[in-house]
Amino acid sequence: MKNIFKRLFIVCIIAGMLFACLTGCGDKKLEDGSYSVKLSMEGGTGKAYIESPVTVTVKDGAAYAKLVWSSKNYDYMLVNGDKYLNESEGGNSTFTVPIDGIPSDMQVIGDTTAMSVPHEIEYTLHFEMDN
Repeated sequence: MKNIFKRLFIVCIIAGMLFACLTGCGDKKLEDGSYSVKLSMEGGTGKAYIESPVTVTVKDGAAYAKLVWSSKNYDYMLVNGDKYLNESEGGNSTFTVPIDGIPSDMQVIGDTTAMSVPHEIEYTLHFEMDN
C-alpha cells in the first residue's frame, strides 16, 4: 500500500512540473532593465555575423536589442517591415531594434554594401537568455 502512495506522489510531482513548464516556461516577462542575451543566427554566407551576447534593454515592457555586426558594411536592417539605419559612425554597423521577448526567433533583412552592388540578405535571429 505504501508503494502505491509513493508512486502516486511521484506521478503527481512530475505532472505538476510538466504542467508548469507547458503553461509558463518560455513566457517569462522581463522587468525593465538591461540583459545580456545569447544570439545565434542563420542565413547569409557566414562571413558576417552579429556579436553575441547582445544587450537587450527593456523599458515599459518593450524589449530592444542592440545588434553589433562584425562588419561596417551594413547600412540598414528591415525588422517587421520597419527600416532601421546604421547608428555607428565609422565602426562596425550597429542597430537597435525591437524584439518580441526572450526566448524568441525573428526574421530580419540586412542590407550590405560590401559587394559591388548593395544586397539585402535574409537572416533568422535566435534570442535566448545567456547563462
